[in-house]
Amino acid sequence: MLRDRQARGRIVTYVLLIAVSLMLLAFSDSRPLRDLRGGVNFALAPVQEALSGGARSVGSLFSAFAEIDQLRQENKALASRVSQLEQENLQIPPLLIENQRQAELLRTKSSFDHKTVAADVIYSDATGAERVITVDKGSDAGIVLGATVLAPGGALAGQVQEVGRNYATIRLLNDTRSLVIGRDIRTRATGEVRGNLSAPLDMGNVRATDDIAEGDTIVTSGGFGKDLKSQFPKDIVIGRIIGVNQSQTSIVSTALVDPAADLDSLETVLIITDFVPPQLPGSTPPPDAGPTDDPAVDPTPTPAPRQKTPKPTKR
Repeated sequence: MLRDRQARGRIVTYVLLIAVSLMLLAFSDSRPLRDLRGGVNFALAPVQEALSGGARSVGSLFSAFAEIDQLRQENKALASRVSQLEQENLQIPPLLIENQRQAELLRTKSSFDHKTVAADVIYSDATGAERVITVDKGSDAGIVLGATVLAPGGALAGQVQEVGRNYATIRLLNDTRSLVIGRDIRTRATGEVRGNLSAPLDMGNVRATDDIAEGDTIVTSGGFGKDLKSQFPKDIVIGRIIGVNQSQTSIVSTALVDPAADLDSLETVLIITDFVPPQLPGSTPPPDAGPTDDPAVDPTPTPAPRQKTPKPTKR
């Protein structure tokens, strides 16, 4: 019985709800219902705004994550670019130095009367009692034994002492075996300029009556007449006098000369190719052809057979 009553109650309630729904549908456009819907919407507006704001917040949060990731990628790209620019900036000073060095060589070549060839230093020996360098040009470039060597600025640097096809060994001006006849451009006084390793050059055998002073510029003297020629072209700058030693009891004076060329840091030199120095007394010129390995070839010249002198005929 109880179950039947509950079932009938549910059916009645269901029917009533259907009836109310139909009535609401029938009078949905009526003014009271419109006012009711407006009131409900007004009451629920804060809730809708909160829900809408929450949705916008969630969307903004996802957008912020996307923007952060994009910024991270951009920062990584910028950091890589900055590193690349830093590496390029590190290469700028050597390039500028090289360009300045090449420009200085070109200026020296254009202002010099002699033909020259530029050569790069590939070996340097500044130890012991020698000051020599080796360059990457040789006889194939027109370099000869005894050729004059200039620093990039045009100052005297040394003299070629050995030549191969693609290399040359240069004795620098500060080598103890180096000897140059120098001339004071102010007074034309001359003396023997010798190398003194890392110390200033020594200028000796200057006549005591000749006037030399600190600050005077010393250049190569050139030849002395037709018979006595210099190993170096005339008027190449050697250096500047930084000290003078004159004695009243001596017939000669000496001086210290600061070389104009930076002999300890040469990287490129100019070698004169159109000035052939005279052969030094007692030196042997290089042979025209090297020795042969063929045993069949006898390098000793064969003397010509002696001819008999005919006796005079008696008449």
